Amino acid sequence: MAKTTQKIPTPGDASAELDKAFDCMDEYRAKGLESVNSVQNVKLNMRDREQKRLLRKYGKEHPRTLKVQGQVNYAKSAKVSLAEEARKAKVEVARFNDSSWRVRGRVVDKDLKGQSGLTVSLFDNKGNWIKELGQVCTDDEGTFVLTYVEKDGGEIAKRFAGQALTLTVSDKDQQVLHQEEEPVALELGSITSRLIILGNDQCTSPPDTTDPKDDPDKPVDDPGTPTTGQQTNWTIIGAVSNLKTGKGQPGLKVMLIDETKDFSNYLFDTETLRTGKFEMIYSFEEFKPLFENRPPLFLEVLNVNGEIIYRSEKPIFPEAGKTETFNIQLG
Repeated sequence: MAKTTQKIPTPGDASAELDKAFDCMDEYRAKGLESVNSVQNVKLNMRDREQKRLLRKYGKEHPRTLKVQGQVNYAKSAKVSLAEEARKAKVEVARFNDSSWRVRGRVVDKDLKGQSGLTVSLFDNKGNWIKELGQVCTDDEGTFVLTYVEKDGGEIAKRFAGQALTLTVSDKDQQVLHQEEEPVALELGSITSRLIILGNDQCTSPPDTTDPKDDPDKPVDDPGTPTTGQQTNWTIIGAVSNLKTGKGQPGLKVMLIDETKDFSNYLFDTETLRTGKFEMIYSFEEFKPLFENRPPLFLEVLNVNGEIIYRSEKPIFPEAGKTETFNIQLG
């Protein structure tokens, strides 16, 4: 009887197989998210048809119409979030170890559209570019991955350890477009993630000093109502994280509260994703009463027991083309 020999895997073989398994995880996750998104699209189409039916039958102010409208808007917001998570899962990055530090993220405009071909770098507290930490350009989706690998005995890491470093975005003409207000810190073995939202105020018109009283024919713009060509969405984005660990807090309910109760039917809630991030989008066409009346709204975060664990100190007001950003850290 012939003997067969079975190779006993070495620790190195086991480690290599484990690395392959981890490499495949994001690929499977991306496919899973795309599958979920397909199901969400079907549900969104069904709810959209139901909303149109109720609109014809009861009108836009009826509670049933408003309820389905809230479900439609939540589904639209979830669709955007799922697509973003799937996109991030497809991003391929080099291996990472304890002698490296990485800053990764995405550069987007106020409409959350990725900005390609921009340079992301790090500046010190004197406003100088830190050449030793390198630079990177955003891809077609606005994604960037900036990695520092320790060299020369870690002298660079020691020099900048504990310093507040500023993420900076510049264009092909070397003009600075944006600098993050919240600094980052070089810490070997760690990864820092950032969503950088560019403003549209790099180049603005001079202020109009004409008193409206001197020109009675000139209409006074309502800040809540979009002008011609202006973006009509009001977007609320943010992240909920643990103050001590910095980890995102998933599965928390995020909602807007109207204390007057006059516009509660126009508000919907969402949940934080695995990363702790959340997003709500209100369009002017679908939520016109909110934009026309601009009620003061407060953002609340609730845990799984329905208990309020965060409430914004100041109210926010619906405004077309504006993005409200929240960075919520829970103790």
